[in-house]
Amino acid sequence: MTAEQTAWTWLKSEVLYPKKLVFRSDSLYRQALEQAAQKRR
Repeated sequence: MTAEQTAWTWLKSEVLYPKKLVFRSDSLYRQALEQAAQKRR
């Protein structure tokens, strides 16, 4: 990869297409416990 290609790739990834990554965990065990608790109520 040439220097121009590297610079263009960096520019696109960091400036033109910034990404905001959001982490959301899904706890299947907790969801199952909450559903079971709601059924008991």
